[in-house]
Amino acid sequence: MEGKQSPGRTYSILSLVFAGLSLIVLPIIFGPIGVIFGVIATIKGDKKLGITGIILSVVLAVLSTLIAMYLLSQRGA
Repeated sequence: MEGKQSPGRTYSILSLVFAGLSLIVLPIIFGPIGVIFGVIATIKGDKKLGITGIILSVVLAVLSTLIAMYLLSQRGA
């Protein structure tokens, strides 16, 4: 399969990048963007990485939000 790349591979990679960004900064923005790119990748034929991007985007965005909530609650105490 050398030289042949799925048309959805670029979207899969973008989905994974946005999933990682959602863990670091603005999960409410980058999480959904990662999910959108994962869905596009899945539609365009890169199912394995597309679904991985969707799952990671959701999990990391929720995890980042929970960590932020915890840290903010400790700050106020």
